[in-house]
Amino acid sequence: MASPEELQRLEQKAAERLLEDERLRSNLTDKQAKTLLDWGLAQLSAQIAALGPATIRAQETIDEVVKRLQNVMVGINHLVGDRAGLSHEEMVARLHELVAPAQLDAEVHHLAEEKNDLSDDELLERLTSLASQAWPAPLPGSKRQAEKPSLPPADNKKAREASPSSRKPAGLLAGLGMLLALLYALYTLATSLLKPQVTPTPSEPTTGAGWCQVYFTAPKYPDRKADHQGGLDEKLTAFINTAKESVDVAIYQLDLPNVTQALLDARKHGCTIRVVSDIDVLNDPKENATFKQLQAADITVVGGNPNAIMHDKFVVVDKTAIWTGSWNFTENDTYRYNNNGILISSTDLAKNYTVVFEKMWRDKQFGRQRKPGGTIPVLNIGGVRVENYFAPEDNVAEKIIACLQKAHKSIYFMAFSFTDDAIGEVVRAKAKAGLKVRGVFENTGSETKFSEYGRMKAQKMDVLQDGNPYLMHHKVFIVDETTVILGSFNFSQNADTENDENLLIIEDAVLARAFLEEFERVYATARNPPKK
Repeated sequence: MASPEELQRLEQKAAERLLEDERLRSNLTDKQAKTLLDWGLAQLSAQIAALGPATIRAQETIDEVVKRLQNVMVGINHLVGDRAGLSHEEMVARLHELVAPAQLDAEVHHLAEEKNDLSDDELLERLTSLASQAWPAPLPGSKRQAEKPSLPPADNKKAREASPSSRKPAGLLAGLGMLLALLYALYTLATSLLKPQVTPTPSEPTTGAGWCQVYFTAPKYPDRKADHQGGLDEKLTAFINTAKESVDVAIYQLDLPNVTQALLDARKHGCTIRVVSDIDVLNDPKENATFKQLQAADITVVGGNPNAIMHDKFVVVDKTAIWTGSWNFTENDTYRYNNNGILISSTDLAKNYTVVFEKMWRDKQFGRQRKPGGTIPVLNIGGVRVENYFAPEDNVAEKIIACLQKAHKSIYFMAFSFTDDAIGEVVRAKAKAGLKVRGVFENTGSETKFSEYGRMKAQKMDVLQDGNPYLMHHKVFIVDETTVILGSFNFSQNADTENDENLLIIEDAVLARAFLEEFERVYATARNPPKK
């Protein structure tokens, strides 16, 4: 039996799964992603309200709701990106994958006929409206009968009104068609006048005794294929090419041809290649082409964590060096999104990552299944103190809080998703105590009731929504300009208790300076975003 408080907690964790799932918005701008996420969160809120406090097995029921939503939202995202190359028949077939009810067949064919006449914004609005009509009735155990939950329930009205900068529910999108058309016309005019904004190529500093190299993406807007060169993909490819014995890869998403080819070449040269990914990505025909290519070359790819995300992004080469960070191995992550990657030479650190990799690849232990043990959490690498933790087994949020509590001068952060109240409370307390606190939130999702952004703005803290029209994907804290917290770990309950994640806390002023320079670039773009 779930109490109202427990349902609220479950709703937040379910919402975090939608907010942190890049597959839902890889083809979308921030504005479009917000439209789709608002719709998804509205459906989620309505379904959970329908469950009621007496529902048995609420967690399992909510997991099913999230899976359904993810499937629909991923399908909408891909349709927005693919529709130009689809025939009428292909468009109808793809729409029917999203919309099963036969009574909507006329609407499906009508939308397929109009697909080339609609802007991306208009298509997205039509798709969410159609999906609302087809969305399933409340699940077994709910207290309401079948209905279309296109609006958040009345119970949540006060919470939505109290949430800073809350927006209209997605169910009202159908009534905003004319307004969206006008906005799109303005958008088109602005884009035609736009001069591209080029972010300076970040430096690649080496810290300590040559043990570490850090890299940052340099996204440009508008995004052009011709600019897709010289990125982190080339750095990672060069790293994989150094392999003489083995390469272990734990990656959420992978679609980069040069990285894939490097793995295939290493295999041909006799290296042992092992890959772990997220089971939903591995089973998604729109996401798994590269993994299928690896499997065709007899490289075993293990998928895991069906109820959360296998969210790691690390590579271990020859058990002597590792690559990790916020960066997924995709073209969008490389050339559209703000990301970081770090290469560290250390057999001790590589052993930590290998131990956790073995638990996923060999033992098939993901998320809460995996037990702690076998890793050394505090290391000395080239005279630098490095803390290394894995979620969920290491209670990573507690380690972040402990580091932030030591701050006596400043805290800077860049956050793709920041919904953990305990971490947010420490940051707000430090700002109240007079420390210099500055932060940049990814725009999409920051205005929801779950985000720490609204609470920090209410306290008049120096926090901004990012200016990258796509994603600001960093998950970074810089403490006292000497310590950096980085990795795959979003600042959320889901990351702490459900996902597979890794985190580094590195005490090195040179590395901190490199991340401060990146912070200033991201902050400046947030203050003066490119015109769209």
